[in-house]
Amino acid sequence: MNTKPMLTAVAAALFSLGACVSAQAADLSTCTTCHSNITKAHAGAAHKDIACTSCHSGVDQHLKKVTDRPTVNMDPATCGGCHQAQYKSLYKDDGRAARQSKKAPNGPAPDPFFDRALGAHGFTVEHDLPRAHVWMAIDQFIVDRAFGGRFEPKDGWLYATLDGGKSYKVWDVLKDNYPDNNAQKVHKPGTAAAANAVCWSCKSTDVMMDWAYLGDKVEGAQFSRSSNPVDVVRKVNHAINCNFCHDPHTAQPRVVRDALIDAVTRDDKSVPNVYRDVAAHPTKLDVKDVGVRGFTRKVAYMDKADSNLMCAQCHVEYICNPGFDAKTGAKIGFDSRLTNHFPFVNADEIEQYYDKIGFRD
Repeated sequence: MNTKPMLTAVAAALFSLGACVSAQAADLSTCTTCHSNITKAHAGAAHKDIACTSCHSGVDQHLKKVTDRPTVNMDPATCGGCHQAQYKSLYKDDGRAARQSKKAPNGPAPDPFFDRALGAHGFTVEHDLPRAHVWMAIDQFIVDRAFGGRFEPKDGWLYATLDGGKSYKVWDVLKDNYPDNNAQKVHKPGTAAAANAVCWSCKSTDVMMDWAYLGDKVEGAQFSRSSNPVDVVRKVNHAINCNFCHDPHTAQPRVVRDALIDAVTRDDKSVPNVYRDVAAHPTKLDVKDVGVRGFTRKVAYMDKADSNLMCAQCHVEYICNPGFDAKTGAKIGFDSRLTNHFPFVNADEIEQYYDKIGFRD
């Protein structure tokens, strides 16, 4: 009796429940026809004994009709089935209170000049101290400056009592008060609608496969820099997925944030670059186009784990807004790649850099 399909199904079920398993690898002979680069790397890697069905569902239908793509499981809890210590530490709560304003009398920015310095940006509506990674999607969706009061916790302020040590699905905790429309606007007094489609890039990889390199608007990519942010975040359910920094097929360290990949691969020697000019022994990067849906999508694989680059996917000075050219006054909108851009220069060079590229926000 052929027990391989049964074993594979059981292994997938156990993995989805969070159990650490060493499963018989799925039969990749059919997949190899189209995905030879992935199946070859997977066969000799740390995850070689993890079945494809641990992270992909709808495979049978995909084999019958190739245009019906399988579903990709982005839930970090799947990785936590084996990597429990790393999973718990990544989603550990730092104990900081929710919605603790930087502008509070005992905060770091109580000076009234703070609002003037930020101009008309939505940050002047609510500018909170950051909390742990576990809350980075939930907090962003409900902050008063982002979506105009559209999203709220299902249980009100009780959400602030949730413990860390695990990842939370956004839509288990939050609700959309206006599910009948997708208007990105102010819905409640005292709020702003300053979020845009680029914002999600540092929060989650849930829609990564539907996003072309740098968020370009191209055929086949569902989302772009100019997409309605409400449409984007409705498909985001997890914060800081493990696959930001680890390839799920091989466990190889990597970075996926497109603006960082763009920054470290710039070859314009007239513009300073921290990665090229400051790092004593820069990590070697192998940038590959992994787009298989008809558009470019890049991933940078590292020869060794480098937290400087992994964390720099989000913790950098960045542009994610429309702006203008200071010299000409011309508006710069989301049609420009400058609205998804990492300068990647030292602080004392930042003004010179913005002069060079012609951008102000």
